Amino acid sequence: MTISKNKRLVVIFLMAAIVLPVMAGCFFMPTEEEELPPPLVKPATIEYRTVEVGTGSIVKNITGSGSIVAEKQGQAQFTLAPGRLLSINVSSGSTVQEGDIVAELEHGEIEYQRQVQELYHKKTEIDYEQTLNNYNNGYATLYDMARVQLDLEISRLRLEYLDRVAEQTKLRAPLSGQVVYRSDLKTGDWVDTYRTIVNIADLSHLQVRFESSEASSIPVGATVSIKLTGYRGEGETEFTGHVIETPQTAPYDAPDYMRRSVLIEVEGKLPDDLKLGSSAQVVYESDRRDDVVVLPRRLVMISSGRHYVNVLTDGIKRERDVEIGLSSPTEVEIVNGLQPGELVIDR
Repeated sequence: MTISKNKRLVVIFLMAAIVLPVMAGCFFMPTEEEELPPPLVKPATIEYRTVEVGTGSIVKNITGSGSIVAEKQGQAQFTLAPGRLLSINVSSGSTVQEGDIVAELEHGEIEYQRQVQELYHKKTEIDYEQTLNNYNNGYATLYDMARVQLDLEISRLRLEYLDRVAEQTKLRAPLSGQVVYRSDLKTGDWVDTYRTIVNIADLSHLQVRFESSEASSIPVGATVSIKLTGYRGEGETEFTGHVIETPQTAPYDAPDYMRRSVLIEVEGKLPDDLKLGSSAQVVYESDRRDDVVVLPRRLVMISSGRHYVNVLTDGIKRERDVEIGLSSPTEVEIVNGLQPGELVIDR
């Protein structure tokens, strides 16, 4: 009995030795903190820069650079026969009168032959007068008169021929004006026919020649504005002009530059010191729309031929298709898709 009791005491003691340290360890361990819920993140507010849709006017202009030209210009060229250059008698800037000799070719024996023939012709005229006097006084026959008449006619024809040949070596000014071009050919150089030796312009009446890829869309009579951009004098620089020639009105055999340009008559008097070839800005208002919906061109986007804008509706960005009309380099007309007062997002 005593032994069994002792065994029970040993077992209880051992169990206490095991349980007490475990309980003591649990007592000294830190208490776990309660897990907190994650904080709520407020979404960021997106701010858009917008443009309010309004109405206004839109203008389409054809703009470009023109040049000052003379209404009348002429090229001096040897057209009948080539030859070697004897001299060019004018310089750039010279003033000439129509018919002045501006250049000459070497004429060899022609001038000498013409002078000899001129003297011979005077001799035949004297012979004719003397024979006519004798005939009237009964000292010459009809045969004598016929002979001197033939001599006189032959002499006249030969002198005219030599005059024409000699004239072929002389180049005359086709009009009065100022020499705006002079060839750099030198004495002794060979000159082919139809080579321009001198170009002369009548500076009393100047016009504007305006070349543009859109020249064909400018009608005769159209009003344009002109600003002299290459002029540095003290005269006026802004003028109004009217189109007097277009590619459609140019002759069928017109040169290429006339096929891609218009000619403008300027109202008022251009400055006297304005130089030929000076540049001028030309503006033609080809179309205009008033009281229409207009947007900056940058706000209209294009994708596969589709035009659309981003509209802000109740704080939300939405795409919307639009139909465009007239456009300029900076603005576009909205024909359908937007109403005044709406807000378009500026990208």
